[in-house]
Amino acid sequence: MGGPSRDEQEFVAWARSSVAGLLREAGHGRVAEQQARADVHEALVLVAVRWGVLRHEEPLAYARRAMHRHRTHPGSRTTPSPATSDLDALVDSAWRTATTRRRAGRRRGAVVAAAVVAVLGIGFALGPDAAVEPVPAPTSTSEGPGRPVVLGGAQVDRLVPAEQLGDLPRHPDPGSLGLGATLGWTAGADISGLPRGGLSQPVRAVALRRVQGRHRAHLVLRLTGTPTPYVEVEEVLTSRVVGEPLVLTGDMIHPDRDRVAVPQPGRVVLVDVAGGRTRDIPVPDDRLSTLGWAGNGDIIVRGESTWRISGSRVRRADPQVSPAPEELVLRPDGRLERSSYAGTGDLVGGETMPGPVGGVHGETVSDIAGWSAAGVWLPQWATAQLDGSYQGVYAVQVDASPRPRVLAAADDSTVMGGLVPLDWGPADQLLLLSRSALGTWVLVWDVHTGTTWRVTEVLGQPPPGSQPAVGEMVGSPVL
Repeated sequence: MGGPSRDEQEFVAWARSSVAGLLREAGHGRVAEQQARADVHEALVLVAVRWGVLRHEEPLAYARRAMHRHRTHPGSRTTPSPATSDLDALVDSAWRTATTRRRAGRRRGAVVAAAVVAVLGIGFALGPDAAVEPVPAPTSTSEGPGRPVVLGGAQVDRLVPAEQLGDLPRHPDPGSLGLGATLGWTAGADISGLPRGGLSQPVRAVALRRVQGRHRAHLVLRLTGTPTPYVEVEEVLTSRVVGEPLVLTGDMIHPDRDRVAVPQPGRVVLVDVAGGRTRDIPVPDDRLSTLGWAGNGDIIVRGESTWRISGSRVRRADPQVSPAPEELVLRPDGRLERSSYAGTGDLVGGETMPGPVGGVHGETVSDIAGWSAAGVWLPQWATAQLDGSYQGVYAVQVDASPRPRVLAAADDSTVMGGLVPLDWGPADQLLLLSRSALGTWVLVWDVHTGTTWRVTEVLGQPPPGSQPAVGEMVGSPVL
């Protein structure tokens, strides 16, 4: 047998030089040594899984983000770290675990690919002229209507109609997702303010609540593990920016889930939940509309220009920077591209992805295992073969998945743009928001088996197309 590969040698050298520092960071806040080792082990595993990409980026920033996410997302997939104080053994275990996970992902891919070949014969066409071919049902029962199909190189699952969402089975382990049976409040509910001493519980969800006055709102935070799960931040925000409704995104929540940043004309409002205070960061731009936290802790905010906020320092940034680790973008020539960004937000590469996609909307939601998902519009040729379905969610895992996945919404009362990804849960399960005239649900979609579950019913929203009354939710919540 040969010696270690070049990838293994490079990873081990990097990890052995970084592991002691990561353990010191993980141990802050009086975290038990065993928990700190588990957090660092899982972070190293996830870096090792993606080493072919991360070696050219900032593996340390990625490891820190993975370490914090492992602690703040209960139920994350993990492999126990070795019961030894030997740091070299911790690194070696991380590489072995990553190798096992990569092989498991490829085995999943091989099973699906073999099934497709068995059904389709020697080959199959991809694109507008391709026939819709069924994929044999997965081992796990899919709760969607009928078997998945392959379209344009992607496996397409179909979501049940909106009126049947409440009949979907409940998720078997909602505690691992940090959500209860409902998310939201009644219009007249009295919600406590953010205490001056702050709160140590992580932020699970953020929403806007209308207050008295034209286009005025407060932030409402849904916290994890508190007797009073909702906190209202009594900083008046405008709910319209640049003439459009302010749209919250999950990128506005810091990866540590202890801070939230929101763009406003000429300023960024920073809510320090742990410190119990808010502050304004002035930005010389009255058209600020979107922002997110980069992996290195900077805030990237867009308006008439693109800006980078490092602490209290504000400076212009390259328009190509992004706070997200990946973005799915439809290029003018019709190519779907998955762009990758370093922890600083700088573009480091891009790859063309297959799939029936005619447009992308909203944010791209990524996880530490390399999955990315975004809301998409389906092209006409696909709509014609999916009983009129024109929108859905696209998910792809470049390193291990055999092919992209699409969950197509039924052509029913689901509002336009009403099926969007929110967050990734454990075991490659994607949390989605589905909004229709019949109500709003947080669902979970297993991208491997195609199974969908209901998790949470969203309360306090007006009907689609109606203006919220004072006390009601403005827009939709984000995770």
